[in-house]
Amino acid sequence: MKNSSKTTAKKVTRETIIADLKKVDKQLKKQAGKDSYVTRDYYRRHGKYNESAVVAEFGSFKNAIEIVFKDDGTKVTRDHITNSYIHKDIKNKVFFVSAVIAGAVGREPVYQSIKQFEKHNDAKVVMLSMRGLTEDAGYESRFLELFANDIYADYYFNSNLRATDMKLYPQQMNPLTSLDRIGSKGTSMIIAHSKQQMIVVPTGMKMNPHMLWSTGSITLPYYRQTRSGKLALVEHVEGGLIIEVENENFFHVRQVQFNKDGSFQDMDKVYSASGVTNSQIEAMTLGDIHAGWVDENARKATFEQIETLRPKQVFVGDVLDCSSISHHNAHDLQAKYKLPAHLKTLEQELHTYAKELSLYVKAFPWLKVNLVYGNHEDHLIRYLKEARYAFDLPENHYLALELARDMLDGKNPVEEWCRRNYPDIMSNISWLKKGEDIRIDGIIMS
Repeated sequence: MKNSSKTTAKKVTRETIIADLKKVDKQLKKQAGKDSYVTRDYYRRHGKYNESAVVAEFGSFKNAIEIVFKDDGTKVTRDHITNSYIHKDIKNKVFFVSAVIAGAVGREPVYQSIKQFEKHNDAKVVMLSMRGLTEDAGYESRFLELFANDIYADYYFNSNLRATDMKLYPQQMNPLTSLDRIGSKGTSMIIAHSKQQMIVVPTGMKMNPHMLWSTGSITLPYYRQTRSGKLALVEHVEGGLIIEVENENFFHVRQVQFNKDGSFQDMDKVYSASGVTNSQIEAMTLGDIHAGWVDENARKATFEQIETLRPKQVFVGDVLDCSSISHHNAHDLQAKYKLPAHLKTLEQELHTYAKELSLYVKAFPWLKVNLVYGNHEDHLIRYLKEARYAFDLPENHYLALELARDMLDGKNPVEEWCRRNYPDIMSNISWLKKGEDIRIDGIIMS
């Protein structure tokens, strides 16, 4: 009869976990060099990792790492211990967030520009990490000299915005694909990736936004020579995100990109290795206005942005709403009845339109306002072409015939009406034709 032996699993204790962590740390340093540290992923692959045992004994992997290496002089970067920001103790209001590709190098001017931003704004730098070409790739020594204490796996900015510890491969083509299903509606997430993307997920009217951003990278391209690697090289963005936290619920996020000299611009400031300077921007897109329906707070915020950024020109759309003659309301008696007094007739609406433009001209005499042709301006052209004014309010008949004549002469009827009635605004206003755009510094504005 053959002897049989029964193997008994070794009991996982505090001592065995500590010993295993140190063994894995020693193995990692031997393989990858002195600047490599224990990571949770590496520990899972190479150690006797028992997550439930670690959590039961230490509370978390973070606590285990901190306890094991606290007193033996080993430098453990926060990236590897999931050091989350406690949002109830909001200390910093401004953040610079970006990411590094493991094993890649960065440019010194870029690093120094970030440091200038940090100093000038009393900002907090948050560096996230991506996977590299090899699973155990570390960070370059210069990056660690400057940002070792700013590396995080995840980070809570406030209750509605966090950077996640999801590590993606930098050559991934669309890093935010399907991630809209992660996280609750009304909260937003930042993902470490060398592309800069943004996704807005639809939410209910009374909910906070649900948005996703990928960061861009402060390191140079570092990809395999494959199809996906070649595409990633083309789409690589040297940049980051500027985050302003208003309070526990509200925040602002802006994307920035580094220039060839390593500098970058945020709002009206340019940050470079040599310092911080003021700068006027070339142009700004304001979006749709819809004169007569403008929220006063929205206008105030827009004017404050223009005053701060001092653009040479702005691009706006749908300033003329055409509520009074829109084909959408042509047979809707209730909608017409509910129109406010300043939008009841076409003439009233045109005066409201011109007065809205006058606010910009008077507040910013240097500013050129480009009116982009949009679908609401087209409502008027359709109204004139279909001669619907013949069956409309009597108050609209005479003016509509006047505008129709301008249209038949190949002119912009709204522009011609403003020329006759508001000549003082004409020098600052430019009406773009349908399909017309303007190229500024290689960017098409339309």
